[in-house]
Amino acid sequence: MQLFKKISLTLLATMFLMRAGAVSAASIFAETETAPFHVGSSYVVDVFLDTENEDVNAVEGTLVFPAESFDVEAIRDGNSTVTFWIQRPQAGTGKIAFSGIIPGGHVGEKSFLFSVVVRPLRAGVAFFQVQEEQILLHDGKGTQASANARPLILEVAEQVVGEGDVTYEKADLDAPETFVPVVSRDPNMFEGKYFLVFATQDKASGIDHYEVREGGGAYVTAESPYLLQNQNVNEDISVKAVDKKGHARVATVFAAKKQSSYQKYATLAMMVLIGFLLGRTLSRVLSRRKQGS
Repeated sequence: MQLFKKISLTLLATMFLMRAGAVSAASIFAETETAPFHVGSSYVVDVFLDTENEDVNAVEGTLVFPAESFDVEAIRDGNSTVTFWIQRPQAGTGKIAFSGIIPGGHVGEKSFLFSVVVRPLRAGVAFFQVQEEQILLHDGKGTQASANARPLILEVAEQVVGEGDVTYEKADLDAPETFVPVVSRDPNMFEGKYFLVFATQDKASGIDHYEVREGGGAYVTAESPYLLQNQNVNEDISVKAVDKKGHARVATVFAAKKQSSYQKYATLAMMVLIGFLLGRTLSRVLSRRKQGS
């Protein structure tokens, strides 16, 4: 699994501060506050990052668990330490893959990445473990820290008659956080064409998706970086961030090349004036020719 999409060095330089670092042992691990689990109820498994006192700026891995033992009901990344997801946590059969960047770097012993809401299907001993993990140091060189495996082993008991589900959802009454999209262009991306970069967070339920609208067109679902359809970049661009509860935040990039209304009207007035003067001059010339004939 590739950790980074093709992002230009100029963009990375603006996103991350660089400093020297050394190889370290870090870990991405799963925990739960509820034990044991019971068949038929919903439970939360949290995934954390332990940097072992080192400064890191990128993480990647796959949370693995017995597919025949659990159903994944939801994934929550609100208030995650990761602020720019390359691959937002996504469930597959018995696994959840993820990768993301922490601009500016981060140091922490138990830093929240995301939560998984699971429903046990059968009794027995089960495990959750992060595999294929990569943790990169914030040293400007992409140095990979050595990783320690820390599996979560838990017991799943038979269903308890009359037991209700565990409440796992936090109230989400707010829109995603404010953000500033950026229009950029780089010879190494999209054949040197203009594209849009954007990212934000939602601390309660997490970001569900983004939508982009260019000028007066319709919103379209998009991911960052987004290739702009209007390469003249002469219209306003709106980016809508929608959380998993349907709340939205809109940020607008005002067109740098767009003329103001005053400029447009001034240009139109000038054209009308020039047309009037040309017409008047032509009328005088024709009149003199008639008088001389």
